[in-house]
Amino acid sequence: MRALVSRLLTHSFVDGPGNRAVIFVQGCQIACLYCHNPQTQQVCNGCGLCVAGCPGGALAPGAPGGPLAWDPAQCLGCDQCITVCPNSADPRALSYSPQDLLAWLRPLSRFVRGVTVSGGEPMLQADFLAEFFPLVHGEGLSTMIETNGLVEWAAYERILPWLDGALVDLKVWESDRHRTLTGMGNERLLENLRHLAAAGKLTEVRMPVIPGYSDTAEHVRAAAGFLAGLDPAIPVKLLRFRPHGTTGPAAGWTAPEEELMAELVDVARGAGLTTVSRSR
Repeated sequence: MRALVSRLLTHSFVDGPGNRAVIFVQGCQIACLYCHNPQTQQVCNGCGLCVAGCPGGALAPGAPGGPLAWDPAQCLGCDQCITVCPNSADPRALSYSPQDLLAWLRPLSRFVRGVTVSGGEPMLQADFLAEFFPLVHGEGLSTMIETNGLVEWAAYERILPWLDGALVDLKVWESDRHRTLTGMGNERLLENLRHLAAAGKLTEVRMPVIPGYSDTAEHVRAAAGFLAGLDPAIPVKLLRFRPHGTTGPAAGWTAPEEELMAELVDVARGAGLTTVSRSR
């Protein structure tokens, strides 16, 4: 079993509790209008449109119908390839076995509390996680995922015995509006939140405050009320939308003001949640 990985990060303090190593997998089943990492959405199809424009000559045709060949030694890190890609893919994603990633993780084990798998959407590679996470536990480290919650519950069940916690995005409360923003409704997400809370695996719910989609008191009150009904102590973080790094219409959206963010925190607490924070 192998995973397609977009990026490896040796330390992070924002992807779960403590200092954590982070694995960003390639591939996602939704396409959020405000996505800050659109190059992780799809898998390189080898079309070759980015090859000629690579200033370092790091890209070359791969196997027919497969991803391009990438030479890290030649890569200048300029991101020209992802800028021109019409498929929202990163041709520099690499395939790793569980043992490959364990070898990367071991030297870090004295300095991190655990590993978080993010994306893209990690649960699209649940079979890989079911092999990798027991190895992580064998090193005395914890395991977490950052997930959009939109895969079938059976995928989560495959990794549940070795999963220490999930950080889940509840992007929009109303399903139709969620579909407009992401391409999918949120019914499966809400059901998975119920299951994760019941299993004691819900480490944090992130609620982005997106202009025109999730930036009203009514929206936050409804979503917070649902979460409080699962467990009032669920940690919830309101994430302020930032246009930096976005593309398309979202690049012209305005970040919510401080006053609004503070108001929405109070609304979430008023709906019954006891542990609410917000990004700055």
